[in-house]
Amino acid sequence: TDLTMFSAPDFDLNNDKYDVTATMTVNGYDWTVERAYFDGNEKASLNAKFKKDGKTLLSASGSLDGDVSSEEANNLNLSFDVLGEVQIKGACNDVMKLAEILEKADDNDENEGNFKSYTSQANELIDLGVYYGASTKQAYIKLEPFEEDDWGYKYWVSEPVIYFADGTSYSTFEAFFDEGSFSD
Repeated sequence: TDLTMFSAPDFDLNNDKYDVTATMTVNGYDWTVERAYFDGNEKASLNAKFKKDGKTLLSASGSLDGDVSSEEANNLNLSFDVLGEVQIKGACNDVMKLAEILEKADDNDENEGNFKSYTSQANELIDLGVYYGASTKQAYIKLEPFEEDDWGYKYWVSEPVIYFADGTSYSTFEAFFDEGSFSD
């Protein structure tokens, strides 16, 4: 942990910078945060790996540009790699607008028309795909509205859906990333 970038004895998200590297090992599993960095005025980023006996099972990275502390962040880039075989990568060029739209959708979770409209607007800001071998996009991910019923109270939620070129789709990540289907 790099503490040299603190401007005062207390945390100040507007002025401080944080830089952390950590590794935790339990029974042959290693969780490594290669770098977690935050500069409220410029950038935030994270690079992490989960390994078993030296083999990388999952790696994740993300970065966010802009003034995070005053809610003017813009470029978000995300990347997840599973066993070096499947990657989920994507970007959003206006994170604050996306957050605003998702908040409006949440505020309208009982109004089907408004909720679906906000979900559609959110999808216009997101470019997220599934890749095999890191080079060719095999599928894309969008948010889709689903109606939920909780003891007679009906409301709308957005969930990520994976769409493949052959027309198949998976409405939950668990349906695709389960033990049986994922190996295929």
